[in-house]
Amino acid sequence: MVQTPAKCMVLLTSDGQANHLPRPLVEGIEHSLAANRLRLERLHVEREWLAHPQRLLAALKEHLADGIFLNLQPRIPKPLDELIANLSIPRVWIDSNREWNAVRPDDVGAGRMLTEHLIELGHRHIAYDGWIAENSEPNRHHGMVDRCAGYLQAMRDARLPPDLLPGCEFSSDEAVRSAARRRRFAQLDRPTAVISNTHGDLDADVRACGLEVPRVISLAYFRDADDASGRNAAATSVAFDWRELGSAATRMLLAQHESPFSRAKSRALPFTLVPGSTCARRLGSGEWRTTR
Repeated sequence: MVQTPAKCMVLLTSDGQANHLPRPLVEGIEHSLAANRLRLERLHVEREWLAHPQRLLAALKEHLADGIFLNLQPRIPKPLDELIANLSIPRVWIDSNREWNAVRPDDVGAGRMLTEHLIELGHRHIAYDGWIAENSEPNRHHGMVDRCAGYLQAMRDARLPPDLLPGCEFSSDEAVRSAARRRRFAQLDRPTAVISNTHGDLDADVRACGLEVPRVISLAYFRDADDASGRNAAATSVAFDWRELGSAATRMLLAQHESPFSRAKSRALPFTLVPGSTCARRLGSGEWRTTR
């Protein structure tokens, strides 16, 4: 008896710093597909395919793709975008802010969540490290902008002045950001809390100024839920479950199989607040209390 091969779903990836593809995300897709007797193949989109989208179409036919997950650079050429939009097979965009058929982390909500947590702890001077101005870098991933937007929203709603640390743009070199942070922390009007959207060692910058975390400055971060061994594993953070995003993307794709030519409203999955050892409650001028 000849077995019918399992249907194939293809994960499209492309080059670029903005294409974040964590291993737990792929595992979430693979596990969900396997539960439905489906398999996953990865297909890397070569640079020349961006200008010649018909080559991508030929590659998809060669893989006998029954559905596609798309993890491509934020801005793709219009001809390629139109070709994908007109494909007759189900498709879901990964970590994209498109209105339809996409799943992504709720980065705006994550920025709000961290900021509101610090406000609840009594902080009123909260700075942001690793910010990026909206529309300043066309190919920068939307999540970098969205996290800062969430911070700005929360500060505005609380009627508090935002503090985007000067010289600490996300695109700056880490050595430049570190020097800028140390200059800021050495000032008398330094912030009492900092939200970081970088992988820099803020704790070292605070200590270099003769200050203590969290007694003088509280620190909060964004991280992946599976990153239990990283530098900021014990820190206050908001964590994102990429495995669940992979599962959600698969459910969206399979729903299109059940209802051909349908489309789904895009989903933004929430982060989880993880209280840690790097934040303290401010009780008044000069007073503090750890939150753990």
